[in-house]
Amino acid sequence: MSLLTLHQINIKEAPTALASLSLSIDKKSITLITAPSGFGKSLLAAFILDPTSFSYAGHIHHFANHSTLIYQNAEQTLSPSRTIKQHIQDIQDSQTQPIPHSTLLNYMQLPLSLLNQYPSSLSSGQIQAVNIILAVATKATLIIADEPLTSLDSRRRQCFEKLIVNLKNQGKSVLILSRHQHDHASYIDQTICLSPQKNQAKLQIPHHISKSTLLSFHDFTISTHQRLIQPFQANITQQNCVGLLGENGCGKSTFLRAIMQLHPYEGSIHLHNQDISTMSDKKRHQSLQIMLQNPLATFNPYHLLTHITQDPSINFERFFNILKRFQVSLGALYPHQLPRSDAQIISLARTLSRQAQVFLLDEPTSHMSTHATQITIDIIKELQQDGASFILTSHQPEFIKSVCPTIWTIEQQCLHIHSSHSFY
Repeated sequence: MSLLTLHQINIKEAPTALASLSLSIDKKSITLITAPSGFGKSLLAAFILDPTSFSYAGHIHHFANHSTLIYQNAEQTLSPSRTIKQHIQDIQDSQTQPIPHSTLLNYMQLPLSLLNQYPSSLSSGQIQAVNIILAVATKATLIIADEPLTSLDSRRRQCFEKLIVNLKNQGKSVLILSRHQHDHASYIDQTICLSPQKNQAKLQIPHHISKSTLLSFHDFTISTHQRLIQPFQANITQQNCVGLLGENGCGKSTFLRAIMQLHPYEGSIHLHNQDISTMSDKKRHQSLQIMLQNPLATFNPYHLLTHITQDPSINFERFFNILKRFQVSLGALYPHQLPRSDAQIISLARTLSRQAQVFLLDEPTSHMSTHATQITIDIIKELQQDGASFILTSHQPEFIKSVCPTIWTIEQQCLHIHSSHSFY
């Protein structure tokens, strides 16, 4: 029996690819809608949640008593001034039989101590997991999940799978919108593929990056809000690519920020045998560049994207060649108007177009399509051949396996070093 039916829907604000859309979602089912980045999946999710907010033609039959949406931009959905416990209570205040807080947290294997924390102290993966349990707390009969796995580690991806299967068994329906069909294949009842993806051009990377880079960590230790990474010694050699893996909240992003002197640490980090804490900001930034996990946080929200062209540190020939390869352009847009995938691509292109010897990329492909991820892999390998080194974080094992001969894992407060061959 149908829970939701769209017939010949044309949304005024939608891309032309969504024109004349028809689909049906059954009760007590898990449905996947897959489409390329920039196709309009987030807009479609918002439309299904509240069609009255849009100008549209066509017919929609919505039989769900209550619907809720797990937003793709998880960081922007939580109030920074309220704890996680307060967010849950806001939802449950009017419920006669609310789901216990401990049960909600256990769905995504989140610790009880997280209840009293504010969003700013959580990792992106933890924030995404919190948004998932908040959606469950609403007791909605239809849960719409927009790219729900992008920041989750493998353990919490398994938690999500078990959770939505459990919701289905309770008589609820789940609608997932995603770029990747294979991420959800094992538990999907129905897959709706909206469009194929078109591609690509070839890029020539200029040969001007120095081939003498070397990072050394001596008795290095770092404190995060939850854990302490015990002191360790490690080196990153010329043209190496290191994959940094670990569960959500273990300190991967904090580790990269510490290298950039954006988070306190103990011990020392040396670049070419010079302690980077003694370098000037200018000299350090000529050797090290970082791409933050949240691409929107790296743009000035009051400037059009074309303002990037005023940055003197960017090699614009390389920058626009990279964008061309992804078939992405700047356009007269503000950052918040971009699809999340395009924001990530532009942020990546800007980072890789600066002169540096070591690039620190925090979840660089988490919002990209499979095709865009492959382009990123190709560019990283080309830059490696030109002498660059990388430290990458990711929850996508195939991505890390493709580019990283060395794997560092953070487990039980310790950093372990593996070769890619032995790790996989």
